[in-house]
Amino acid sequence: MQLQSNEDRSKLLLIIALLLGGLVRFFPVFQAGFPVNDGGMFQFMSDELRANHFVLPAFTAYNQAGIPFAYPPFGFYMTALLANLFQVSTLEVVRWSPALVSTLALLAFYFLAQEILQNRLQAGLATLFYSLTPASFGWAIMGGGITRAYGLLFLYLTIGLAARLYARPGLRLALLTALCGALAVLSHPETGLQAAGACLLLWFFRGRTRISFLGAAGAALGVLVLSAPWWGTVLARHGWGPIQSALQTSNDGTTAVVQLITLQIDSNSLFFNLTIALGLVGLAGCLARREYQLPLWFFLPFLVDPRSAPGISMIPLALLAGIGFDSLFAPSLLALRHEQGKWIQSKFSIGVLFVVVTYLFFGSAIFGLRLANDSLSEPDRETLTWVEGHLEPGADFLLLTGKEYSMKDPIQEWFPALTRQSSLTTIQGLEWTLGTQFFPRYGDLVALQHCAGVACIRAWTDSTGLEYRYLLIKIPANDDNSPLDTTLNLLLESIQSVDGYLLVYESPTAMIYEKVNESSCTNDSPPP
Repeated sequence: MQLQSNEDRSKLLLIIALLLGGLVRFFPVFQAGFPVNDGGMFQFMSDELRANHFVLPAFTAYNQAGIPFAYPPFGFYMTALLANLFQVSTLEVVRWSPALVSTLALLAFYFLAQEILQNRLQAGLATLFYSLTPASFGWAIMGGGITRAYGLLFLYLTIGLAARLYARPGLRLALLTALCGALAVLSHPETGLQAAGACLLLWFFRGRTRISFLGAAGAALGVLVLSAPWWGTVLARHGWGPIQSALQTSNDGTTAVVQLITLQIDSNSLFFNLTIALGLVGLAGCLARREYQLPLWFFLPFLVDPRSAPGISMIPLALLAGIGFDSLFAPSLLALRHEQGKWIQSKFSIGVLFVVVTYLFFGSAIFGLRLANDSLSEPDRETLTWVEGHLEPGADFLLLTGKEYSMKDPIQEWFPALTRQSSLTTIQGLEWTLGTQFFPRYGDLVALQHCAGVACIRAWTDSTGLEYRYLLIKIPANDDNSPLDTTLNLLLESIQSVDGYLLVYESPTAMIYEKVNESSCTNDSPPP
């Protein structure tokens, strides 16, 4: 079939983006056999919402930690609704829906790209490059993607609609922009902030007329009104406390700024990131033409919310990549070959694009394969099933897993959701309650994972005041040689050499001990 127009070529690029982008998004989910990485708390809260007849509870019983039910709830509502509609467990929805939403969101990204670039071919290229960039889907397809994937979907739609609103102000567009903006806020707190920042930047470059200002102001007011049932309920029940606490648990953005300075924007990429390279080519071209909107948008996320900035900055960078390939890179190759005409009609240029896309697809597929390994394994699920079926609920656990950072440890988050027990080493949800004590608690949990003996754990409990009844200790695999795996082996030797601990569960991958009384311990070192 001969493609005669840029519209036809753009649609073909979009179809390829959906096919290849869908493959790299669904493959890790299929491979893992369980929700990828996180999502345990969100699955638990979706079940609570479902059981409460879709009325927001005041608190979640997750981990018995008194956590306010303050998280933006749209993803929980969708999870519960889909579970009811298809008569499946929320666990299955948490597993599959993030990948589906992330794939369908590429259509919204294409809409955004068209509105910003006003060039169908460049929009198709940008969507294809973006679809095969790990930063565009890594966090979105995890179990926690039931909030993040929806947040990105409505982020794309809000920005695209705002761009159209500024060009053609009207009540209908203002209402649609407000609706999508409200859904971004109701899906994920970071995407709501980033949408506001991007829309303000677009207005500065594309609006600045009285009528566009009124449209933007009306849309902003609409976002506040439409999201009010959520934030109004949270404020009425809990006041500003949970929100103030959450605001104090964001990191200072140092890591993100370092990523920006070193151009390691997509830290998930295992190979050289061609999307970033082409984006920088496009950025240089825009600066040369004194077009500053996209270059400034690339830097803006680091000012709005540094924590989410690397992933969000890939949106304008992918748009710049579409410009870079279409306007600079491909025409330059054509010129070097002394060929005439448009690059899109050159077999050589099409071959180069094919190589670029193949490279991006291969890199994303390898990333997805690694991502699938960051999930709760089947042996770990068997251990948690035993806990849920054999121990009375509400007991306090310490989980020693050999992973330093609990926020990146699937067993830490899924343990309370699947066992109905209390994990003192799980920090998910505590951002709503701990405030300035969040990072000190996080540091304490890191220190605990370095404990190589019972005396160290005792010193840790004395220091933190956190008393436990059960210890769950992961057994390292024979081929594991990391320092923390050595620490786990030493801890297992230590606990077997003292009195006061009763072995209640043993498998090839984990041991669970009940603390039955205090006794003298071996001469172990205190926590680091």
